Amino acid sequence: MKKTVLTLLLLLPAVAIQAQSPFVPTLLPPTPVPWPAVREIPAPLESAVMRIVRDGRLRVGILYNAPPFGLLNIRGVLAGMEADIARSMGDLWGVEVEFVQVTRHSAGELLRTGAVDVLAAALVKQVDDQREMEFCQSHYRGAQALLIHEADDTTTLAQMEGRTLGVVAGARADEALTRWQAGSGVRVNVRRYFTLDDALRALRGREIDGLVDSRLTLGGVMVPGEMRMLNEVLEHELHALAVRRGDRPMRDLVNRSLQFLTVSGRMAEIHDANFPGSSLPHDLIAVWQGLGDQAPKPEAVAQTPDGPQPSVVARLEQGLPLRVAGVAAADPEVPDSERRLAAWRLALAQQLELRLGSVLQAVAGPPLEQLAAGAADLAIGVPLDWGHAGQVEFSAPLLLHGERLLMPADSDIDNFRGLRDQWMGVLSSEPGRDARAQALAESAAVDINVFTIVRDEDIGWHLLIERDLDAVFADSLKLLAPLQSQSSLLKLAARCPSCDPWYSRNWLGLALPANDPEFRQRLEAALTGMWRDGSMAQLLAPLVPGEDIASLALQSGF
Repeated sequence: MKKTVLTLLLLLPAVAIQAQSPFVPTLLPPTPVPWPAVREIPAPLESAVMRIVRDGRLRVGILYNAPPFGLLNIRGVLAGMEADIARSMGDLWGVEVEFVQVTRHSAGELLRTGAVDVLAAALVKQVDDQREMEFCQSHYRGAQALLIHEADDTTTLAQMEGRTLGVVAGARADEALTRWQAGSGVRVNVRRYFTLDDALRALRGREIDGLVDSRLTLGGVMVPGEMRMLNEVLEHELHALAVRRGDRPMRDLVNRSLQFLTVSGRMAEIHDANFPGSSLPHDLIAVWQGLGDQAPKPEAVAQTPDGPQPSVVARLEQGLPLRVAGVAAADPEVPDSERRLAAWRLALAQQLELRLGSVLQAVAGPPLEQLAAGAADLAIGVPLDWGHAGQVEFSAPLLLHGERLLMPADSDIDNFRGLRDQWMGVLSSEPGRDARAQALAESAAVDINVFTIVRDEDIGWHLLIERDLDAVFADSLKLLAPLQSQSSLLKLAARCPSCDPWYSRNWLGLALPANDPEFRQRLEAALTGMWRDGSMAQLLAPLVPGEDIASLALQSGF
């Protein structure tokens, strides 16, 4: 296995190896991704988008008995979060929405045969299911949680060591409990029951110390004053809509619409209406660059699915290398932030090499251009951008960066409004940031003084030694180095407890060939493993504020 890692390193200048120093080795050895042989499933001859344009109707497969996602209420009207999302998409597209009742057993078949265009059936993203359908971006974060007795003074899952937990046999909770034990090292006694009612009776009768199931399910059965849910969860699970496997035009249309609904504020309204009073975050949908300010329309989308093409996985199974673009080493003279970013790309490539069991071959040149031309199989650390969506496909976001405010830890400034008549620093390496700062100050109805810092390395000097600046406004990638080296003396502005501290958000991820679901699923399985064993968080630590890594994992869909 070490030999395969060296294969990539030997293709890169020596500085790339030196750039790895900020990263801490993973605590667990990378687990190779087990995967069945390539299974050829032909793409649909007609995209659902083409039929929607022709008929002026969106057919949505939905559960009638799965609140708060879908529920046929006493007035005979479909209510719930996913029903609201479907109606909102229909409004964007200017088409009628037809709801088709599905069950958990019939949903997949109705989607595969084209009887419905999209599934809104309280689906939880799972890698195995992606061999039959393709998930869109996640719109709700659920979790597998633990229900215990009210009188139990347990506050953490680790305190359940040696105790007995109940679970419904074969359910997602059963699988989550097994994974949690393996990852945490905490050992519990597990009792499996045929039904949730049986397990709940066992808890009430004190035959078991806790019951594991989804947080939504447990919230519906627990008896207040007698039981309570532990705040710590075993595993998060993300809900998403799904389209037919191979129907990239439809998946792109749904994802673009979800992002547009997010930017417009409609997704927040839907969440608040269906989860009133919930403290859970609902900003799971990452908005890509190039979204535009016009609502997506079916007629503006390429309506023909991509034709059949050999999967990258087939090449790998023949022993051919995985050709990777975007892992070129940074020039040693560039700012520290660029060296850190290059090191992250390289370290991520090494992890994928180990987990996919394939030798990587570095490809020089512009990553997205090389991928679109067929000269590369994968591009690492590229911006998620709708401008390239027709040529390549993107993974879930892996890294977040954007505009932030950095200031001394003893400052009482939280946002631009607090910078009235104060001095703000911008970097000469970020052209246009001074104009952006002035625009934000104007929107906050304040005047600021702007000073240009010539070298990125002088940020800390101006804030802490010279004290001639009150704050620095820059991309977070530029601010992490001084912040981490002077963590007790500097801070990122919180803006306000309920505000988004980011003034802009930009996402980086992986790009892969268009319409290669087999390869995408294998990549996502590898990335899921990295999030679950902690190695992804370790790789991101030099690039993302610590408090944002956990939320990034959720927005990444893992």
